Amino acid sequence: MDVPQVPTPIGTGKMGGKSQSLIDAKGAFQKAGLPFPKLQPCTSEHFEEFYDRAGANGKGSNAEKQKKVMETKFTYNEMKPIIEAALRDCTYAPLFPDEKPFYAAFARSDEYEAGTGVRKSQSALSHGSEALFIDRLFFAIKEVLASRFNEDAVIFDRMMGLGKEANGAMIMPYYGSHVIGNSFTASFPILLSVAYGGDSKKAVISTFESGSLVQWHNIGGVATDSMFNAILANNFSEHLTPKILHSKINFMNGACSDSTISSSFGAIIKASLPPGISDGYSERIVNINIDDQLHSLCASVNSVSEALPLLFSELGPFYAEFVMNPHASGAMPVQLAKLRTAAFKVDLSARHLPIQVIESIGTCERHVEKVRSAGRVPSEDDIRFNEGNSGYMLHIKANGRLPMESWSLRHLFNAGAVFLEVPGASNYNFGFHLGGYLRELGIPLIISNTSPIFRQDGKYIVYADEFLLNGLTYGAIFEA
Repeated sequence: MDVPQVPTPIGTGKMGGKSQSLIDAKGAFQKAGLPFPKLQPCTSEHFEEFYDRAGANGKGSNAEKQKKVMETKFTYNEMKPIIEAALRDCTYAPLFPDEKPFYAAFARSDEYEAGTGVRKSQSALSHGSEALFIDRLFFAIKEVLASRFNEDAVIFDRMMGLGKEANGAMIMPYYGSHVIGNSFTASFPILLSVAYGGDSKKAVISTFESGSLVQWHNIGGVATDSMFNAILANNFSEHLTPKILHSKINFMNGACSDSTISSSFGAIIKASLPPGISDGYSERIVNINIDDQLHSLCASVNSVSEALPLLFSELGPFYAEFVMNPHASGAMPVQLAKLRTAAFKVDLSARHLPIQVIESIGTCERHVEKVRSAGRVPSEDDIRFNEGNSGYMLHIKANGRLPMESWSLRHLFNAGAVFLEVPGASNYNFGFHLGGYLRELGIPLIISNTSPIFRQDGKYIVYADEFLLNGLTYGAIFEA
């Protein structure tokens, strides 16, 4: 297996958490049969003069600082080593002999090892034009640096005690399936976000960031057809779900080119292309990518299934992100972090509320002293309540799919626990990266399909047991 060398950071000081955790797991990836991704860390110190020129380290509102970062130019010395690394790692050979190479990079924040979604990542893609790629890379890095000042990031940094040392960036190839035309560039990566605790033989996954939470059983073996269907439906739910649910696809025998799915998949890609494209090249790329995507998905999912127990044996409970790797036979890990878990003893003498917990985020115990009931979207009263109270339980009545962008950290950072009520819903999620910012902040999330009646001034003990490490089926709530 071709294993990239551990990169030397650009800039003085330490590299960020995402880069360091991936590098620390290099041996675990090898033992699990997974490739090691190409990555280029850029330390916080490398951008410190840029932040100073932008006035981002001084006084002013966070919105003003974001604007100044986007408007300030990089110097030659700041960008020269980054450009060299990006051209080295992110240049792809053309798919056809008569075409130009293409460039695909991904700029990511590098402040924290776990996935939280509070800062931004941004792609930089170009077909044939190195100059355009470099311009887009400049813009992508600025987007990452400016996201340090968005409201959720500021709150998370304050609560976690992160300082100026957590403001670096990481450049990676944009792994995924690329659709490159003569006058446009598009990409269709399939992402698996996985939280795995080992002993339960069950993982929680979300595919792409708009996907629903899925419980993945039979870890270590070949994934079932229903799992592949769920992953496809998550990635392309609006277009493909009806087709998938009414089709029989024998993925495990490699028959991934089912005509119903292929034609639907092709229609999605073609509909996503810019209007007026009729150069013939686009049609060739689209037709190639339909079956490539499906075959690559099968190989990627099965390689992740086989790797999870092996990674757990090296790391313990962990969160990881994988993308389909079009240049290899399996998935490419692009993020990894050990999960925070806590042992607790359930007070069985207390009164247990009759709720059915179908999923949870976090493994911890929290005592709450009041309850705030809210709807799918936070109201101004909900926001004011959060600002004026702490240690309460937020009871969200979703009544169907919860918009992931509706409840963010700035709306609930003072909550002690979150109860998400999804009666009758078959798809649900909470926040980016499997609710990562909640897990890292120790705010347990209980997801239930029952409708309990909480007392507004009630005192409760909330247990979240994400991986059944403490003997609970995902979680429970007791009266204190």
